[in-house]
Amino acid sequence: MSDTSTPPELRRRWTVAVLGYVALLGVLTQLRGALLPSFAGAFPVSEAELGLVSTAGSIGFLLAVVVAGSVVGRVDVRRGLLVALLALGACLALVSAAPTYVALLVGLAILGLSTGVLHGFDRPILSHLHPDSRGRTFNLQDMVWAIGATLGPVLALAAIEFANWRAAYLLAAVATLPLAVLVYRLDLPASVDAERDLSLSEVASLVRHPTVAWLAAAMLLLSFVEGGFFTWLPYYASDIFGRRAGTLSLAAYLAAYVPARYGFARLADRVPNLDLVLGASVLATVMLTVAFVFARGAGIFVAIIVVGFLVAGMFPTLLARGTNELPEFSGPMNAVALGSSSVGFLTFPATMGVVAEVYSIGTAMRLLIPVMLAFAVLVAVVRARNGSAA
Repeated sequence: MSDTSTPPELRRRWTVAVLGYVALLGVLTQLRGALLPSFAGAFPVSEAELGLVSTAGSIGFLLAVVVAGSVVGRVDVRRGLLVALLALGACLALVSAAPTYVALLVGLAILGLSTGVLHGFDRPILSHLHPDSRGRTFNLQDMVWAIGATLGPVLALAAIEFANWRAAYLLAAVATLPLAVLVYRLDLPASVDAERDLSLSEVASLVRHPTVAWLAAAMLLLSFVEGGFFTWLPYYASDIFGRRAGTLSLAAYLAAYVPARYGFARLADRVPNLDLVLGASVLATVMLTVAFVFARGAGIFVAIIVVGFLVAGMFPTLLARGTNELPEFSGPMNAVALGSSSVGFLTFPATMGVVAEVYSIGTAMRLLIPVMLAFAVLVAVVRARNGSAA
């Protein structure tokens, strides 16, 4: 079922608009990691300094997504989206012209502000448009993100082959224009007004809610794993398979997200959410161990793709579970999930960069095994205490 207070045609157009910019954000998220070897060639930096690429992009994102998700009920969402899309295009153009590595990091930090606003609004809008199918809707949304993310490394490789890394950001800047036009021509669905405006006392109460606590912890651990792959997989794979195959390894990893999120979307309304995530996380721990401890050659590649398939649906499924418990606070719950993820993206890839410089990139990638295990244990504890109902 979907929201009945919004005309079906308007609901469809808003869904297309939101999914359109979500796909673009997927492309942008994966450009950073795919272009990491290019940044290393363009600027004289160490592996530890390369790890700051994810940190810089997450700083602005963290600030913006927390604020945007917390004020959905009191701002003009349509105007916010329009301003964010226009600012996104301008920031992408500026990043493409960065003359130094420091300027690149600053540009990525500013870019994160625009993407944070956009992500702060996307799930709250979809949550109110499709209130009776959040698990399926969030997984389908993230499937669209995964399609864009899969195209990110492909765009990076094409830009490198025919021009340079800067061309990738210029093309992405152009892509923001039709999305801005679409949002400009749409009226805001009345159902979005159902989002409650939080008072200070309600914010304090929400932060202390057990659901918020376990959701934040789970998303933090999950972001360690995804942030590690998104940032360092092309660099790691380039040492094994060569630079071109290394860049495409991220596309292959992310390609597994597409069918996986479709599968999670189909299962999310039929299988208890925590059961689904727990099973996937246990298998992912096993496959990470296979990939970075036992496998050799092409076996590493296959194991990594399987990990991508298993990890893909965890974030949207857990967020849907949390939002179902507090549906009137979909914006703040989205902010909690994305904010926690941003902290992980802010810190862990940089930590991996230090480990890679001191020891090796292989040692850094093996850090993902105990993190995934800790995530599985946390989900098991939550399931045992709260039950497994969807």
